[in-house]
Amino acid sequence: MQETYLDRIKKIKSERKITNEKLSEMTGIPLGTLSKLLAGISDSPKLVNMVAICRALECSLDYLITGDPENTNNYTLNTEEITLVENYRLLDAYGRSMVATVAEKERDRAARQAAEEALLLRNLAEQKQARRRSRREDVAERAVAAAVEQSEAFRYRFEMTDAAETKPAVDVIPAQSAVITQPVDTVASEPRIIRGSLPAGVGRRKISLYDMPVSAGVGEFLTETTGTEIFIPDAPKTREADYALRISGDSMEPKYHSGDVLLVENCDFVEEGELGIFVLDGSGYFKKYGGDCLISLNASYAPIMLKDFSEVSCCGRVVGKLKRK
Repeated sequence: MQETYLDRIKKIKSERKITNEKLSEMTGIPLGTLSKLLAGISDSPKLVNMVAICRALECSLDYLITGDPENTNNYTLNTEEITLVENYRLLDAYGRSMVATVAEKERDRAARQAAEEALLLRNLAEQKQARRRSRREDVAERAVAAAVEQSEAFRYRFEMTDAAETKPAVDVIPAQSAVITQPVDTVASEPRIIRGSLPAGVGRRKISLYDMPVSAGVGEFLTETTGTEIFIPDAPKTREADYALRISGDSMEPKYHSGDVLLVENCDFVEEGELGIFVLDGSGYFKKYGGDCLISLNASYAPIMLKDFSEVSCCGRVVGKLKRK
C-alpha cells in the first residue's frame, strides 16, 4: 500500500508523541477541522492548514506531499553550476560515467593539493616557532653571561687632549663600555685612553661607528660614509653586533634618544615586534617592525605603512645600544 501524506503526518506525530490536541494548539487549526483532516474526511485540505502542519512538525511541504526526503544540505546553485547540471542530464550513461570519473580524479587531486599546502604552512609555522624558541634561549644565555660579567664590571673612559672637544664617556649595555679611538677620516687631536682592568679572559674587538646614517625621526638618506673605529668588549652581549649607528630624532623616545649609538647585526629580515634598520625608497629608518608597517615608540608619530613605498628592505637588527656615562 502506498504511503500517503496522512500516513507521514501520523508517523511524525507518533515519533514525537504529539496528540491531536497538541497539534491543534501548535498550528491554530480548530481541533474538529484537524481531526477531520487527519481522518481523511477532507479530500482537499486547505494549503494554509498544510503549511501550518509542516511548520509545527518541522518538515517540508514537499516531503508530506511526495515523500521525498528534505534536502538537508541546503545547496544553492549558481548559474554555472545549474548549466553543468542541465548538461549532465542530457548525457547518456557513458557520458555520465566519464564525467563521474573525471570529477572523482579532480576531487582527489584538489584534496591532495590542499593537504600539501596545509603541511607546508604547518612546517613554516613550526620553523618560525623554532627560531623564536632558539632566540629566547640565546637571550637567556646572554643574560646569564651578563650577570657573570657584571660581577667583574669594567669601564673605559677617554679624554681628548684638546679640552674644547672633551666628550662624555660611553659604555656598552649594561655595565660595560666602549673605547672610542680617533676617527679614521680625520687627524684631529689624539685621544688619551684611561683604562680599567679587564676581567680575565675578556678581550676587545673593533667595529665601525657611523655618524647619522639613519634617522629615528622622519627618515634620512643612507650614504656611504667613512666610519669611526670603536673598541667594545668581546662578550656574548656584544658579539652579535657588526657595526654601530648614531641616530637622530625623537620618534623612538622614551627608550632611544637623539645621539644614542645603536649596536646592529647585519641581516635582511627581522621578526614582527623587533627593532631594525630599514630603507624605504632610499631613506633610512630605525623603527619597530609591525608586519605591514614601521612603528615609532613615540606615540606622537604615526606608523609608516610599507605599502606606500615601492622599495622596502631591511639592513640590520638592533641588538643593543651604547650608554652614556
